[in-house]
Parts: sequence; structure tokens; C-alpha cells
Amino acid sequence: MSTAKDEHETSAERGETISVTVAGREGEEVAVWLHSEPQRLVAGTVAADATIQATIPDDAELGEHSIVVRAADGTTIGSAPIEIVAAADADGELAVTGAEFSPVLPIAAAALVLLGGALVLRRAVRA
Repeated sequence: MSTAKDEHETSAERGETISVTVAGREGEEVAVWLHSEPQRLVAGTVAADATIQATIPDDAELGEHSIVVRAADGTTIGSAPIEIVAAADADGELAVTGAEFSPVLPIAAAALVLLGGALVLRRAVRA
């Protein structure tokens, strides 16, 4: 049994559809599960090319998991490791998860400090 987009790929992004190969089970009813915390991804018939498509949930926990295929009677047919990774944006970069740095903020803060110092100095000169 193999998983992901091709036989050599062992990672998938949240929301990504992967192809699970279940050789010798063409035409059989199976269920595909994502394990660490078991979650059924899909139940259906294995295609003539020995594959079934499954989609990784958008809320799947990042990290190491297993894809487990079970027969209709619940017996385990096979499993394969898979790593769930953060989705990349259209440019292939990881999505931004926090605020972006703006150089304006430190400049504005420095200007306020200088202005405050100038006011203190001005008051000291008048006194």
C-alpha cells in the first residue's frame, strides 16, 4: 500500500487530496483512515487502477500520522506513514501566521522619544 501524490511522497498538506494505492483490492469496498487520532477520510470502491482518493481534513493536526486502509468488514488491509504539513501559498511560500513587520513603527517610536526628550529639555531650559 502507498499513499500521497506518488509512491515516493510521504507528506500532504491540509485540504489536499491524495491517492491511496491498494494493490490487489480493485473493485472492493474500503475505508481510508487518518491515524494518530482515528478519523475516517473516505469510504468507497477501489478503482481499476488500484487507487482510492482521500482528502486530508483542513483541521488535521500537523506532524506524523498514518494512513490506514480497512476492508468493509473492518479488518486492516495496510497502513503507510504520512506527514501532514502546513499549506504553501500560490508562490510556494508558507502562509503567514502573524503580523508582518513594518519599518514605519520603529521610526515613529523613535520620533516620539526624540520629541519627548526635546520637550523635557525645553522645559529644563525655561526653568
